[in-house]
Amino acid sequence: MTEQLRRETGISALDPAIVAKSNALPYPEGIILAEYVWVDGVGNTRSKTRTLPAEKAESVYTLPKWNFNGSSTDQASGDDSEVILNPCRIFRDSFRPRDDSLDNILVMCDCYTSQGAPLISNTRNIAAREFEGNEDQEVWFGMEQEFTLFNLDECTPLGWPLDGTPNRPQGPYYCSVGPENNFGRAITEALYKHCLYAGIQVSSCNGEVMPGQQKYQVGPCVGIDAGDQLMMSRYILMRVCEDFQVYCTLHPKPITEGNWSGAGMHTNVSTESMREDGGLEIIKQAIYKLGAKHREHIMVYGEGNASIDNFSYGVANRGASIRIGHDTWNDGKGYFEDRRPSSNCDPYVVTGKIMNTIMGPPAPVITPSNRKEASSSSSRLVPIRKTTQSMPPPRQTATTSSSYNGSGGNYNAYGGNTNTTSSSTRKKKGLSIQEKFASKMVGKPRSSSSSTSSSGNKIGDLKAKYSSHIVKEESTSTTKQNYGKSTSSVGDSYSTGGGSVVHNLGTGKEMFA
Repeated sequence: MTEQLRRETGISALDPAIVAKSNALPYPEGIILAEYVWVDGVGNTRSKTRTLPAEKAESVYTLPKWNFNGSSTDQASGDDSEVILNPCRIFRDSFRPRDDSLDNILVMCDCYTSQGAPLISNTRNIAAREFEGNEDQEVWFGMEQEFTLFNLDECTPLGWPLDGTPNRPQGPYYCSVGPENNFGRAITEALYKHCLYAGIQVSSCNGEVMPGQQKYQVGPCVGIDAGDQLMMSRYILMRVCEDFQVYCTLHPKPITEGNWSGAGMHTNVSTESMREDGGLEIIKQAIYKLGAKHREHIMVYGEGNASIDNFSYGVANRGASIRIGHDTWNDGKGYFEDRRPSSNCDPYVVTGKIMNTIMGPPAPVITPSNRKEASSSSSRLVPIRKTTQSMPPPRQTATTSSSYNGSGGNYNAYGGNTNTTSSSTRKKKGLSIQEKFASKMVGKPRSSSSSTSSSGNKIGDLKAKYSSHIVKEESTSTTKQNYGKSTSSVGDSYSTGGGSVVHNLGTGKEMFA
């Protein structure tokens, strides 16, 4: 009788020699494997493989659409379960390298009903609308993805004793070396190489503050491609952890016992005008706009990220909501870092929401705060208007008759009232996927829709032919989307959800490193 796979991290009953023997088999001439990857109804990545003629992989426009059973992914009801996969971005498949002149591919897709309407979980389609028409801004994003590695018991972080805690507080583990300090380096560096091979613009990695916590950065990337690259990097991260037999969570606060930092996804932002002479003033104006809509952003930035009521910014201040680096301040141009997104946030939501806000109308000036002021209840804070909007209703899994308010009305794609605090501990860390991804966005369409717009990326060769543009919706009698005007006092294009208030620390300034 074949022994079952063991639960201990790093131990597998599968013989590596047998796996290598299978991987060494040659591929037929002119044939490639395409791994279609998508985001399911609760923010996790899924994938399935198909065989294609090599010429089909020349661009996303020659790749065929596909479908899957959405009733098994929280994206459709059982009586109308077919969901359409629309190819959006091509990457090289680092898990299936080959010796000939061809590449197997990973395909980032978004999801539609059989009638052509985007699913309510398709945040990519909504974010793409915010970038459409703003290509001249050439907005760059650099996103710092933090994550925590556990043994397969899903209770013991790497480097932690069973049923215990480390004998030293946090501090020596950050950017550390040595077997007593760094746990998971091999996993993070494997992820790094896989991403580079795939064509993802990963730019840095390091061990984080808590033992077992790691971080990598994707970017700078232009516009919607930032979300595509970050989401595909998450897929690759989970595949690498599959190989190492390690459990990975994006939860912002997986350990609640003791004084251990949480995890975030700090997001660096720069438009073309911010990078030019005088750009610092443009950066300040963008920060004022972000402050004026602070509550809206917190609501869609994932759970456990920051105070919903307090907003601040400062130079080199990692205790503030927004940080301006010393180099940017001294040069008078550059970028800023939004430190509010959680590690489990949706990158399409975050980048789309930031673009929507910084392209909006002017906002009142906010006085910068130093670190002491930013952490004090008496700090100078932008006034936040209280919302009169009711909390969103529970998520409906049926997609063929969905209706939502694309201008900030009641909507929560991922499960009812999320304004709760996580109660996860070492003994109860079996988090559902819904808990890992707190809330999503919906957005309003622009008055004009172009299916031919593209962002000119000057950061290396992104192979533009491998990225698709926004897909137009086809309204039908059964799938018509309701983009009604919002009556909320705080929302003008994004819905609100909720999140627990958990402060997390981390590093930030590598966007242009």
